[in-house]
Amino acid sequence: GIMAASMMYVFRTRLQRLGENVYTSVDFEQNLWVSKLPELKNLFRGIVQPGSSTLLKHLYIECCPSLITVFSAHLELKNLEVLKIKFCDKIEGIYGENVLGEKTLPKLKTLILLKLPELESICGGVLPSLKNLRVIGCSKIKRLPVSRKTTSPVKIKGEAVWWNDLEWDNEGTQEHSEVGDLTSVGCVTRC
Repeated sequence: GIMAASMMYVFRTRLQRLGENVYTSVDFEQNLWVSKLPELKNLFRGIVQPGSSTLLKHLYIECCPSLITVFSAHLELKNLEVLKIKFCDKIEGIYGENVLGEKTLPKLKTLILLKLPELESICGGVLPSLKNLRVIGCSKIKRLPVSRKTTSPVKIKGEAVWWNDLEWDNEGTQEHSEVGDLTSVGCVTRC
């Protein structure tokens, strides 16, 4: 895990000087855990090099009270399979701009969002590989990156009040009058 009380971002993209003779680029292992960084505003900042962070499969972020966006740049995490974010009180969006999930997170299978009271946006489009979505304490999220065109059901866990307030696209993953199990629509089930 990365722990430093005064960090405002974890990675700058391109080679950047971080201290006396210390440089970094966004190229790391398959698992990244970021925890207890009270000054962290975004995880990635700057222009991202093509091919950067292609190995990352699991990203866990917790207890970063100043985090506003996870990715401020248009970062394509082609191999990311699990993204879990919890207890980040100020986070407003996963990305700092509107991006398509199909392009930026094509292999994301599990998305867990816990106690993110200001989170409004996950991504545009759909997450084509999504199998499990858990949303607890994120009442401002009104749209989900799922579609009835998915080949297999997406298991969604969340509070009933939140579920009933969701807005659905015209193609309709859920009709506004329908509540509960959506297996009849063929793409989403609520657990």
